[in-house]
Amino acid sequence: MARSTYGATSVKVQWQQWRGSVDLGSSLFCEVRDPVDHPLCEFYASALRRLMHLFELDADVMTDRCRATGAAQCTLSVVVRPTGAPGASA
Repeated sequence: MARSTYGATSVKVQWQQWRGSVDLGSSLFCEVRDPVDHPLCEFYASALRRLMHLFELDADVMTDRCRATGAAQCTLSVVVRPTGAPGASA
């Protein structure tokens, strides 16, 4: 989806057990001239939340860093709560 939005976007996903991180490079939304006050990577975070919902996964997706706000790179974090785990939705 990220590459379909903007062909120059690179995506690196790291996953360990129930936690993951997504590093985005050259995102269309983060190639801004001047820094902004809110992360523009929220577009991708929202898409990941929807994907998790479609697969019926109880997950939190957060925007940790965004180049549009002045960070060196864009990074999203994902935490999936396994079914039956404390704090998981029923």
